[in-house]
Amino acid sequence: MQCSSSKAVIIVAGGVGKRFAADLPKQYLTLRSRPILIRTLEVVRKSVPNATIVVVIAKEMFAFWQELCAEYNCNVEHILAEAGKERFFSVLSGLKVLENKNIDLVAIHDGVRCLVTEEIFENCFKSAEGFGAVVCACKSIDSVRYRNEAVNRNEIFLVQTPQCFKYEIIKKAYETPFKESFTDDASVVEANGEKIHIIEGSRENIKITTPFDLKIAECILDEREY
Repeated sequence: MQCSSSKAVIIVAGGVGKRFAADLPKQYLTLRSRPILIRTLEVVRKSVPNATIVVVIAKEMFAFWQELCAEYNCNVEHILAEAGKERFFSVLSGLKVLENKNIDLVAIHDGVRCLVTEEIFENCFKSAEGFGAVVCACKSIDSVRYRNEAVNRNEIFLVQTPQCFKYEIIKKAYETPFKESFTDDASVVEANGEKIHIIEGSRENIKITTPFDLKIAECILDEREY
């Protein structure tokens, strides 16, 4: 059954790509001849056709982004919001854009996770409608040690995006002052007393952070298009 609530997706892409060692932030680099962030925007629109989409990028990249969309003939309707110094402030900026838009559910997604699937978005929104706060994640397949002590890997989850929430829950959570411990949206919501529900993600839903990640993404994309 389709989730009938009104939806929004905030695509967070304000990073400067320090770990990529490239002239441009990684979200603007090409994956198989198409910019990563454009691929992400297009898969979000395909996955959630009626959603309000907010793209959060650095203010100084607004004109460049608009030129990039024109160059690659990307006509996906979206709203631009200004990124902050930390992810927390970028998401807060995106949430402010959604005020007075009668949104029920909000998904927050990394701009460099362009290999996310329609199924993941559908499952996240469905689950958020019932549970209120949902993240997709994969169990660790590697052995894990914490402070050089073995940890049960079956209890370790590698968290991805999208992370989906009822609008009122995420809005209230982001009224909390910023803390260094806020590494993602779920940590902000959890600090506000909400329980996080985990659904299955995908190992293909990688975050392109390094040149090696880009090589893996190319292989995944080639396999899908084969």
